Amino acid sequence: MTQLSMKQFIEKSAHQPLRIQVADGATYKLSHPDFAFVTEGSLILASGPGHELGVEFVVCPLAQIARIEVVRTKAKAA
Repeated sequence: MTQLSMKQFIEKSAHQPLRIQVADGATYKLSHPDFAFVTEGSLILASGPGHELGVEFVVCPLAQIARIEVVRTKAKAA
């Protein structure tokens, strides 16, 4: 995935949680895309509420990202 396509994906995620899987099989979940920062060649994931990172931040080279997806949340019952 290129830097531009990653930025576009994150912008289009409509403030939904994200799940990122890298080539070594590690998976990271972010509660909000505002905690994902795209740089030249990398995606930086910052820790925040509801995250499953285990550390303060993770640097994922774009070339090593195997999958990124929006985690759809279920609507709350009225």
